[in-house]
Amino acid sequence: MSAVSATQAALPTPRPWHPELRRALRRYEPFVQATARFRWFLVLAGALVSAQNTDPVFGDPIRFAAAGGRLLRGHLSGIYADSWMQAGPFELIGTWLMMPMPEQHLRRYVFDSEGNLVLLHLVLGAGLVLVPMLFARKLRQLHGLAPSPALEFLTGATSVYCGLPSFVWPGGHISQLAAPFFWIWAASLATRGRPVAAAVLIGLSAAWEPWGLLAAGVLLADPRLRRPTDPRQFRLFGLTGGALVTAAAAPYLPFALVDDFHLFGLHWPIAPDTFVHALWPDATTFTYGQRLLQGGASISAGAMVALILGRRVETVWLAPIAVTVIRLLLDPLNLNHYWMPFLIVISVGIGLMRPLSPLPIRFAVPIAALALGLVMVPRLRLTQSIPWPNGWILLPFAIVLVSALVPLVARAVPEAGLAEVGAVQGSGHASLAHRG
Repeated sequence: MSAVSATQAALPTPRPWHPELRRALRRYEPFVQATARFRWFLVLAGALVSAQNTDPVFGDPIRFAAAGGRLLRGHLSGIYADSWMQAGPFELIGTWLMMPMPEQHLRRYVFDSEGNLVLLHLVLGAGLVLVPMLFARKLRQLHGLAPSPALEFLTGATSVYCGLPSFVWPGGHISQLAAPFFWIWAASLATRGRPVAAAVLIGLSAAWEPWGLLAAGVLLADPRLRRPTDPRQFRLFGLTGGALVTAAAAPYLPFALVDDFHLFGLHWPIAPDTFVHALWPDATTFTYGQRLLQGGASISAGAMVALILGRRVETVWLAPIAVTVIRLLLDPLNLNHYWMPFLIVISVGIGLMRPLSPLPIRFAVPIAALALGLVMVPRLRLTQSIPWPNGWILLPFAIVLVSALVPLVARAVPEAGLAEVGAVQGSGHASLAHRG
């Protein structure tokens, strides 16, 4: 049995769609197929959209790049002596690789938006469309879903439509672009019965910025971690937890050992247009202790989705979406670049949608409509198509959409068991070996 047929065999037998509706949909199939052939032109569109951003680079990325250069030269002292530095080692090195400092003069980045910056925008803008498309394609293969050029087109179109290439320098924090890909891949590993590898990946997400740990709840997609009952499951639980803590702590440990380490000493101001300000109008600062509360709520949201959906492929993107929405709602600043994980996860999630026809129509149409609603949330927030009075006002709507979508998916698609997941993966490997 092929990977695709193994997955489809687990689906409930749907009631036939109304013949007239089916015929109407089939009329559009040639158009959809023809449009999907042009999906790679969206990569060019992403590059051009990004190149239109001529704002000079300043502030955070310059300090990150300078610290990354010191780190690569082996100078660890002083990097985390100031609590302002919240970027992890991965982010420091990654920023230096994009704009090496001090090898290139500071003035070029602060006052000059031409030259290398245009090339950088073109490459990164194209990548922010291409990578989600390829990511979704690979995940469909790993989870036994049929290839879908049409959904690859929609993935790229979502990235461009929501403005992802426009934020090629998201506030100077490339962690906002990198960490969500770690989360999605970790969720995929967890749903495919590899929780230790997933824990390592989530732990390493914190090496971009500490909030990378917020996806830890997706590990509960593996049923063996939910209620361990025998020694093997307890051992797996311990290994998973140990891998998570070790992977998160190891990148920061050398800095804590050689110098003053004040990563956890920062206090953030509370912006007036945030939900946090609405809750505590007299508060002026947000401490790391309050960050722990925000993180606990975000982790719980991801864990709840993972517990409900389990090994379903929808866990791969709905659990990170839930984490992101709660993180944004409880953030004291809620800056535009904090929305980048939302954009990336929803773009990849669109590429992981199931075909409508195998599902009963009472499930297929609402699932598609709710997913479209999630696409519109960041679009309206970031493009300011509608002058919302507060930066957080759309987030309760996003919570409602996720809360409706998760149980709907749980009812529509049965959860794959360990044996079924292994069969899908094994048949996929066998198919590749046969082709080779």
